[in-house]
Amino acid sequence: MSSRGAVIAVGLILFADKDLEGFIPRRCSCSMCRKHGASYISDPEARLMLRYRDETQLSLYRFGHRTAQWVICSECGVLVAVLCEIAGQLRAVVRVQSMEEYFPRPEVATNFESESVEERLQRRARTWIGTVTVSPPLVQGS
Repeated sequence: MSSRGAVIAVGLILFADKDLEGFIPRRCSCSMCRKHGASYISDPEARLMLRYRDETQLSLYRFGHRTAQWVICSECGVLVAVLCEIAGQLRAVVRVQSMEEYFPRPEVATNFESESVEERLQRRARTWIGTVTVSPPLVQGS
């Protein structure tokens, strides 16, 4: 599957062997995701290419445990993806509402509030998109 994002200044292409029916959108219960009405997809075997024109059109936000970065288009305000670096490898989930495709499977509510930071990172390492490229590369610590 190849997918292009609907945003202009920040775009994404997701490469996965699964078809659309193979993805189950997950609705996160954290306050940030609730405010954005965000549901996410991921596949540890997939590849994600995230591109942006320049840094002024990209907003990165961290909160809570500060283990992840929410990628938001500064031009239109759309939350595109969430990134997390685990053991030197960048991983991601993609917000389905920022994509052009319609996902036929109903979303599943999730609640990760009781996870420790270690448990959260272990879950992300198992389930998030396993190969992520950001172009141009993000400055670490942003």
